[in-house]
Amino acid sequence: MVFRVDMRIAIFTDSYYEVNGVARTYQNIAKSAMKKKVKLDIFTMGGQPIKKHGSVRIYAVPPRVPFEYYPGLIFDVAAIPRHLVGWLPSVVRTQFDKKNYDIVQVATPGQMGLYALTAAKKYDVALVGSYHTHVPFYSEVRLAKLLGGKPWGPLKIIPILGREFVWWYERYFYGRAIFNFAPTNMIAGSIWERFRRPTRIMRRGVDTKRFRPDAAKKAKRPTVLYLSRLAVEKNVDMLVGFHKYLPGVRLVIVGDGPDKKRLQKVLPEAEFKGFITGSELEETYASSHVFIFPSITETYGNVVQEAMASGLPVVLDSRGASSELVKDRVDGYHYIGKGDMYNRLAKLLNEPERAKKMGLAGRKEMETRTWDNVFDSAMESYEKAIKVHENKEPDRVKVRAPVSSTRAQKHH
Repeated sequence: MVFRVDMRIAIFTDSYYEVNGVARTYQNIAKSAMKKKVKLDIFTMGGQPIKKHGSVRIYAVPPRVPFEYYPGLIFDVAAIPRHLVGWLPSVVRTQFDKKNYDIVQVATPGQMGLYALTAAKKYDVALVGSYHTHVPFYSEVRLAKLLGGKPWGPLKIIPILGREFVWWYERYFYGRAIFNFAPTNMIAGSIWERFRRPTRIMRRGVDTKRFRPDAAKKAKRPTVLYLSRLAVEKNVDMLVGFHKYLPGVRLVIVGDGPDKKRLQKVLPEAEFKGFITGSELEETYASSHVFIFPSITETYGNVVQEAMASGLPVVLDSRGASSELVKDRVDGYHYIGKGDMYNRLAKLLNEPERAKKMGLAGRKEMETRTWDNVFDSAMESYEKAIKVHENKEPDRVKVRAPVSSTRAQKHH
């Protein structure tokens, strides 16, 4: 695909240097832009100096009044009054004064998102959004936990009100975009109902050279792997009682997070390996037999793709958006409820040839999901948004696969 090499793109994201799905997405987008010599500037939080990588520049904006609203996540309170008066940080203002940006992408609805809205309006640049995290549902789950897990009586309404407030706040961001990127069809339907803006699918890529079956040192015992952040919204409690259902099977849990200590108490049979990287991570994936992913609040699930690229069949909840990554009975299983989950796991562990066949099918599918393909698709969408903004083309950008969000929302 051939693009305008002179297109100038500005992406605003609250997360770039951290270890999470959003940061990894834009790190990989930056690599593809550099490879294709596309001019991309990324504005993010922090105090790092300007980073230059070929045609890509990374600019960091230090927070003035930081507020840690979740472990490792900060919101700059000063961004709100700044946005209301149309003020921009000097690093943002300087670049927008010097460069004639064609497109602004708001990736996260925090302080950098506020600056993206201000800059796009002030400099009359086409604006698109990108929805990554189900913050409304995360807030509902976390508020419920603060109230004891299952609030009753008048307290029941508090988590719901928290969720709806976050939806209202996000509508302020994403409702101004020409269109919004969504990672899956289920999420596309969900945010279209909330924001009433056109939606396009932008999936994620996976590094199949890094995550591969031949990195394995197979464990002697059958091994089920869970790998993700350890937080209440990840639904890891589905694994409580693991040895009762699957005696003799090894459960490995990789990751860290605010819920780790509690999970260690309720899952004494599990091996908690903490946060790992590099060859140890690749080997841990490939050396397992089945990957389990119980989260239903995920918007995508990069770890699911990494597991599939490593040759593992995946078992996950049919209600989550991540279920779109796995073809049921082809490269894994969708389950409904705890009993069904353990039945699916047992079937794969007891039938190694079936598990191997599914793992190979998943690996083959992942070989088509490159970050360069993701970037090419995004560039095509940028071209559409620019033409709409310049009134050279009517606003006909629609949800590519208009899946109703009823399925997604009725479970939350």
